[in-house]
Formats: sequence, structure tokens, C-alpha cells
Amino acid sequence: MPTVISSVCWVPKGVPQSNPDRIKLDDTQIQELMQQQHDGTDEVMDDTQDSAIPAEEDISTEQGATPADNIEQIYNLDAYDIEEQALQLTGASMQGLTCYSTPAEDPYITLDNISDTSSQDFTIESTDNLVLVGRADDEYSVIEVHIYNESTEDQYCHHEVMLNAHPLSIELVRLEGVSLIAVGTMEPEIELWDLDLVDSIEPYIVLGMRKGKSKKKLSKNRHNKPVLCLSWNKATPHLLASGSADRTVRIWDIKNVVCIETLLHPDVVQSIAWHPYNTSQLLTGCVDGCVRIFDCTTEDKLISAVSLNSEIEKVIWDHLDPIRVIACTESGHVICISSDTGEILYKIAAHAKPVTDIALSTFLPGLLVSTSVDKSYNVWDVSGGGVKCLHSCSPAQGKLYCAEFSPDNPYVFVIGGEKQGLTVVDLMKIAPVASLLKGKELKRVVT
Repeated sequence: MPTVISSVCWVPKGVPQSNPDRIKLDDTQIQELMQQQHDGTDEVMDDTQDSAIPAEEDISTEQGATPADNIEQIYNLDAYDIEEQALQLTGASMQGLTCYSTPAEDPYITLDNISDTSSQDFTIESTDNLVLVGRADDEYSVIEVHIYNESTEDQYCHHEVMLNAHPLSIELVRLEGVSLIAVGTMEPEIELWDLDLVDSIEPYIVLGMRKGKSKKKLSKNRHNKPVLCLSWNKATPHLLASGSADRTVRIWDIKNVVCIETLLHPDVVQSIAWHPYNTSQLLTGCVDGCVRIFDCTTEDKLISAVSLNSEIEKVIWDHLDPIRVIACTESGHVICISSDTGEILYKIAAHAKPVTDIALSTFLPGLLVSTSVDKSYNVWDVSGGGVKCLHSCSPAQGKLYCAEFSPDNPYVFVIGGEKQGLTVVDLMKIAPVASLLKGKELKRVVT
């Protein structure tokens, strides 16, 4: 299996700590931690070998759910060990570790400023962006933290965060002065890692952690299958939403490490997004082909649903024109909907195969990129009343799975696929596109 990039997420300039902290362990401490992990794994193996997993309850039948047979067969979701929820501020990667309020309190670790011992490459400049990259192959799963500097065109992997499962979604979370990498994986837990801590051995927070040898049954307060998508509520920083193959969206209070709301869906939830300004509205895209909008402050929650007659791969709000919702589908279409009326404003036959991701430029209205398993990406101008393809490219990355525009440069985006690593695309370096974009008015939104 090649090294697949399944998800990407930018970190704006000035957010990361310029000189990250690093955990340092001596050989004795490493051996102790490895032994603790081994002991914990033995307990789990004994438990799973001694008992069979009973049939699961259907938590979605209240809304007439239909089974997601294809997804379950592809990922073997029914084989997942399902236990009651245990919400803890402790890492899942090292069984038996004690959790401390700050890493400095942990007697196993010491923190040294990287700039004291490492090369200049480890210093994060104020002009640097970070790009968080979810990668996996048969041997390992990681979040790579890349540095990208647009003025020098430097791009390299700064450090890695080792994971226990294939990453499916990444979201930057900023909570009370701490920058966190939220990760959804093939496991039902959500891990949040400290962005400014290098060589960390455990997450800062784990949402929905399973604990001990409890009865294996579905819990109403945690996911029970892989977490496919995440969305952080920037206006209410302690709220994180997650969508899962278990056909639910859960809203988490990160500060108190608890699930505070569950939104049932009739099928697998593949994409979610908080409204950029109306902080109680949440957009979801589901395998049943419906785009839904929920208002979490109302009793009924669901306020609209529009069927697009094809599996929804991704949904986003147009942050520069937030009445518009844009979705991409398995049928290869990109479709824009009015969130007020449900009317389809435009529909693009964007690719010959499923569209895996879409992203809008941060500051340039109507500049859209789409990626597909047809191994290509397309750049679109969807501003005004028309739709125009500005650029099409088939890089040597195989099937393309993800794309995201820079938060600081309206013309730069990254793409990831099934091989050849991360690619940064600067549209102003593609002459035909640059001539079309030059002079277009930028729109900066103050939130």
C-alpha cells in the first residue's frame, strides 16, 4: 500500500509557538513506558479473546435509518470492539500512564526548548504556515506537521505525531491559549494533540474513550465506529462537532470532555461544517444523499434537508456569501444550494468520477478547487452568475482525496492523494490562471 494522504488542514501564520517544546525520555523511561503499553495490550487481548461481541443496537431507527452495508463491508466496521464510554483526560496510546494537568508536572518527561539544541529548521518563523497532513500506509499512521513559507518556497516536514489508527479527518482547535490537533481515525475516539509539543507520547485530550472490561454495548455518549469528519466552532471555542460511520453527529464540550448533543442520521455522515457566523447552525452531508442544516438551539434541531440524489462526499459554507452551501457528490458533481430556500443555484459536472473534496479561497470570492478519484483537480470561478473552469491538472499523485486553501494567501492551496506526498499549488505561478485572477477584488471578512 502506498503512503496515502487522507486529510489536510492549514495552521494560520502566527498561531504556532515559534520554538516548540520537546519531550525527552532517557532509555530507562522508554523501557518502562514500553512495558506499560505491552501490559495494557495483553489485558485488552485477553478480554477480546474470551468473549464475542454481541449484536449492536440500532441507535438511528428513530429517524427511519437504513443500514450502511457498503461502508461496513469496506471498513469491516462491525468487527470493532464496542464498549461503554469513558471520558478521560489521558492518552490512549500508552496504557496505564498517569495524566497531569500540564506536561511539566509529569515526572516521566522533561521539556527543553528546541531552539537550544536543534537546527534553525526547527524554529517556526512568523512568516511560516503549518500544514497538518494525515498519512498512513500498511506500517504506520501519522500526522505530519509541515512548514510552508510562501516567500522562500520552503516546504518540509517539521515533526510527526504517531497515531494508532489511520487518520480520516483533521481539525485545528484553539482552546484557552492552547493549539490542538483534533484527529478522527478508524477508531471511535477523537484525539486532540498539543500542536506545540514535539515527540509527545499521548494526546492532550481524548473524547469518547473506552475504558476497562465493561459490557460491550452501544453508548449514547460516544461514537461506536470510525470518525469521518470534524468541525470546530470558532465562535464558541469549546465546541467540536464530529460525524461518524455510526450514523450520528456528536457535539462535544472539549473543556469538560463530554458529549452534550447527538444528532441522528439515517446513514453514514461523511462531512460537517459549522456556519461561519451563525454559531448554532451545523451543516451535514450524508451517504443517503441529503444535505441537512441543524440549529442546535431549537427543540427540533433539523431546520432543512435537500436531497441531491447521490452520496454526499463533502459540504462547505461559502464563507464570503454564507447563504450559499456547496456540496460535492459521488456522481462527480459540485452543487450549490441556497440555505434559505433549498434552491439549486448551480450544478457542475465537475469530474467523471466521485468528487472527494472541495475548497474555497479564503479571500477571493468564487475561487473553488475540486479533487477527484479520477486523479485530477479542477479550479473553478463560480462568482457572479456563471461557472468557468480556469485550470485542470492531473498530478502524479494518483487518486486525489483532499484539498484546502491557505488561510493567508488566496491563491495557494494544498492537495493530497494516494502517493507522492503533499503538493502545494500557487495559482499565480500558472500563467494562464494568474492572468485571469490578476486584478480581481479580494474580500477579507472580519469575524
